[in-house]
Amino acid sequence: MIDRLRQAMSAAGYGLGATELLDVLWLARVMEGRTAAGGPGDSGEPGECVGGTGDGAASGDGAASWGEDASGDGDGAEEGRRRTEAGGAEGTTAAADTAPEGRSADAAPTTPAAPADSTDPADFSASSCDSRPTESTRPLTPPGPPRRALYAWGSAGGESGADRARPARVPGGRALPDAQQLGRALRPLRRSRDHPHRTVTDVEATVRLAAETGFLDVVSRPEQEPRWSAVLLVDCSAAMQVWGPLAAELRALLARSTVFRSVRIQRIDPRNPAGPVHRRRSAGASVTFLLTDGTSPGWRSPQTVRALTAWGNCGPLAVLNPLPRRLWRGTALDARPRLLAAPAEFGSLGRLLVCDPLSGERDPEAAGVLALPVLHPTASALEQWAGLLTRPGVPHLIDTVLLDELPGHRGPDRPEGSAEELLAHFRGAFSPEAYRLAVRLSAVRPLTTPLMQLVRAATMGDAGPTHVAEILLGGLLERTDRARDTSAAHTLDRALGAPPPGLATEPVYDFRPGVRELLFSGLGAEAAVEVVEAVGRSLEPYMGRLPDFPVLMGDEDGELRLQASARAFAVLASPVLERLGGAVPGPPGGVVPSQRRPEPTPPSLDEQLSVPARRAVRLLALADLAGTSPAGLPFGATAALLDENTPRTREVLDELVAAGALRKTAADRHRLADEMRGPACEAVGRELPAAQRDAALSRLLAWYLAVGRQMFALRYPGERMLQDLARVSSPGPLPTTKDRTKALAVWVEELPQLLALVRRAVVRSPGTVRTAADLLLLAGTTADCGALSAAFEPAARTVAARAAGTGDARAEGRARLALAEAYLALGKADEAEAAARRAQELAGRCGDALTRFRAPYARGIIALHQGQHDTAERYLTPAWEQCGRRGDALGEALVLGALARLWAATGNGYEAVLFAERSIGAHRSAGGGSPRLAHGHYALAVALSSAGRPAGALRELSRALPLFEEDRQRLWAGRTRCRMAEAMVALVRPGEAVTAAADAAERLLVPGGERWRADALTAAGHAQTALGHKQGARSHWREALAVLEDFGAPQAVELRALLREKPDPSPAGPHRPGLSRTAETARTGTALRDLTAAVRTLGDQLRLRGADEATGPRPAGPTAPPESPDSPDTPDTSDALDALAAELAGHVRDLERTGRAPRAGLPRLRAALESLTASDALTAAEAGVAEVVAAVRTLSRRLTP
Repeated sequence: MIDRLRQAMSAAGYGLGATELLDVLWLARVMEGRTAAGGPGDSGEPGECVGGTGDGAASGDGAASWGEDASGDGDGAEEGRRRTEAGGAEGTTAAADTAPEGRSADAAPTTPAAPADSTDPADFSASSCDSRPTESTRPLTPPGPPRRALYAWGSAGGESGADRARPARVPGGRALPDAQQLGRALRPLRRSRDHPHRTVTDVEATVRLAAETGFLDVVSRPEQEPRWSAVLLVDCSAAMQVWGPLAAELRALLARSTVFRSVRIQRIDPRNPAGPVHRRRSAGASVTFLLTDGTSPGWRSPQTVRALTAWGNCGPLAVLNPLPRRLWRGTALDARPRLLAAPAEFGSLGRLLVCDPLSGERDPEAAGVLALPVLHPTASALEQWAGLLTRPGVPHLIDTVLLDELPGHRGPDRPEGSAEELLAHFRGAFSPEAYRLAVRLSAVRPLTTPLMQLVRAATMGDAGPTHVAEILLGGLLERTDRARDTSAAHTLDRALGAPPPGLATEPVYDFRPGVRELLFSGLGAEAAVEVVEAVGRSLEPYMGRLPDFPVLMGDEDGELRLQASARAFAVLASPVLERLGGAVPGPPGGVVPSQRRPEPTPPSLDEQLSVPARRAVRLLALADLAGTSPAGLPFGATAALLDENTPRTREVLDELVAAGALRKTAADRHRLADEMRGPACEAVGRELPAAQRDAALSRLLAWYLAVGRQMFALRYPGERMLQDLARVSSPGPLPTTKDRTKALAVWVEELPQLLALVRRAVVRSPGTVRTAADLLLLAGTTADCGALSAAFEPAARTVAARAAGTGDARAEGRARLALAEAYLALGKADEAEAAARRAQELAGRCGDALTRFRAPYARGIIALHQGQHDTAERYLTPAWEQCGRRGDALGEALVLGALARLWAATGNGYEAVLFAERSIGAHRSAGGGSPRLAHGHYALAVALSSAGRPAGALRELSRALPLFEEDRQRLWAGRTRCRMAEAMVALVRPGEAVTAAADAAERLLVPGGERWRADALTAAGHAQTALGHKQGARSHWREALAVLEDFGAPQAVELRALLREKPDPSPAGPHRPGLSRTAETARTGTALRDLTAAVRTLGDQLRLRGADEATGPRPAGPTAPPESPDSPDTPDTSDALDALAAELAGHVRDLERTGRAPRAGLPRLRAALESLTASDALTAAEAGVAEVVAAVRTLSRRLTP
């Protein structure tokens, strides 16, 4: 079984060792466990939501923690920590009026901090708005949790009357966030050898022997094992305490990499560096890593150079310096970039050659000295060093320090003087970030290295571990360690385990006299409380999931006494206390110190609100889409949702804002407070009848339909489509703007929330499908590419599936039509044809005039793109005739433009120009200045080019371009620039053509624009040919050909003829050799867009299946199960898909904004999707779900090679 698994992985391109295979199997089991089950009672398990709905904590952190477990390398944890840091000290609410400067943080505000919600509500999940019934007696607002303060290790030892505490452990973060990339950088060092003792059966030799001799005898061969072992030397000087976790993670990284046979870790004292040399084993070849920051004075002694030479004579040696390069100058290992070459593979340190950068010969300055490579622990540095060891004779630029045995100069002395002088020296010698961190650390006493790292991560998202190292090196701190108190030591050892023999205890620091007071004067008491609360919030999502370190937790039943000078560094609430092994404190039985007295429990929010306000909270939770539109619902949509007039709506909203249940944002928008989302969503399923939910969603969609009709009437006056859409009276006030540009901007701003709402509404309420289908036709005008396109496709597919299930042919036909037009905009002709064909069939069945015209028109345009000119004419001609019968002048103008492009494609330039001019005339007479005129100019430009009049074509394209840009038609604007480049080539203006083609390719470098970018590359190739750059032209044409073959475009035949290449029978892989980085970015963008849409569609299909089963025949009577129309049969799978879709959508938005493809996280996303879609519940699903599952699996494989 295991052998077959390894063979399958190897065939897929993953050569995994035994350790890597074990990691994969463990990760698969953990991921399956996350998606299988895990309720609020599974406290302490990785992947659970912090808190839960019963304690006031939002449940959105499930996505972040699920991504962390799926990554296996901490990327998800780091991402979650960055989200948590956004709510750090700079963004927290001020403390109470009388926040003492003392040591306790329990005097902080009583409002519980809600963890960051990481799910994208466009991918709504049962976890973010669960309608499953719970206890009917549960109040809307749960009581505020009790809080406990955390103190630094070393705070014990107070007098008998001091406050009590007990030991605990809290997460301390990861020191190597890019461990996976570092492991990849070491893979070139992997070499194998025969094991001296173990053997395995040689199957091929055994079979060959039996065939040749006729006797069956087993032939064995030595088992292969890694050739090299690794030795990690760790500097044990005091300054290296800040890098303590780094050593353990480095050792784990070296062991997991499968590069080394074994990994040994040894401590080295710079004052006696020869000690580990004498203890080194003599057998076996080793690669040595020395982890040090070079700040100890011992590294400047001649004994150190001799010890390093002895280590280097036994094999390769490199220093890993965790300090940033800007701080190396003041250390004993002041490395500079130098060209190094090795005469042989894995050469010893003494054989390295330092080359002159100009001549390439041996550098005379390096004669007689030891060239020691110094690497910052990054993937790029390790790759260079690995190349040095594995590519003999090839110079590599590596940071190198030249050491000799002469006595080195003394290092910088420790600064002395008054507190003001110490701070002045620190600010002048170290970074501003280190000083700001020191100010925040003045709120905590005493200090340990993990604690400083924790404060840094929670309150300064832009700072790193190096800034903690600067504080330790800056002379502001002093050691305050003292002999361990006997009773305290006994208690700590019993609770946490005694430290291993020879392992130094964590040093305890405090600021030097007078320094803390000066730093704290720049912080203040309120900001100090904010620091403490920020640290507590940052700890909550990661309890039990990251490497931890010991602390003391305030507890009146604890066995230890706190020192009088101790100050808390964090405050935790009761759900986290349970993870630390403590019980939630009950009412105090005696006198409790004021700083630790539990705050009074606030009354339930329902008791503070009026009846209309309580109803409003539940209705707002029904449409809660805070992640898609953080600003919340506009006022008009809120009034429609509440079904109240403007004054009454304003009164209810003001009441909710005053009570803290609602947040008012810019432009008169409102959204639920973060801490209210979970309880309010529970109340929706428990208290709001299904009929009221359906009516509320219908009103909200009706308001959006009214807004869309208003925008469409302003932007495209005279178009017939408004007469065919449903006429609704707005249930809420509409935007008052009459400006076309502003109306479009308002509509585009609402689109992400609208598309998410459409998906939610049709799943919950089948009666909304007709309104939803009409909204899709209005939304399709601007959702042509990027993140909007990735949201539009699943909305259209979900509406079509729901309408098909209810038998509504009109709604399904319009949804299929919108889907076909969306596919056509992306250049996916085959998918567009299937959707348009189905829409035309449904239009013939129900007699919908709108679909009966637009479906044949869409099929004609699709046939034109496919090069099927007769088919295109067969569809476009009846569409033209139908427009005349309907009196649709603008529809006739569009069809005339399409016919003009058809005649141009067939070489009939005269007819093409005639039809295009008639199209422009119809647009101008009936359109009232509509941006649709751009399509007429574009068609006339195509016709003029066909007629041999490129100057006129360029003029028409220059008129069309600003209209497309004004209408936010990004793909059409890029295609227009591409046509302009072709016209410039025909006018023998190749320089301008190259510029225009490059601009077109840049405009089309968006998710969804890859097909049309291939046309821009083709035009760029023609321009390069006109300039005489044939190699550049062929490069552009090859990239374009790869894309056109993927899309099945007929233009690929022309490019093959230009390149004189035969069709490639092999399937297109995710990464083809010879493609540029920009082409790979475009390919990745297409894969991300398509995969985002597919994952969202899969989640919706599962919910639709669950909703259909839930609304089927149900038992009657008191034993009937509770109604749960929003709960699919596989809720955990749907929730996991929502989390992955949210992350994918973030990548799509980033690529759309920056033009750069994401690198980190894609392999993890691929593994997570393949694991989810491999479950039996999905593979055995019905045809519709199985088709989407297959699409997700296929698209996920395109993310990485």
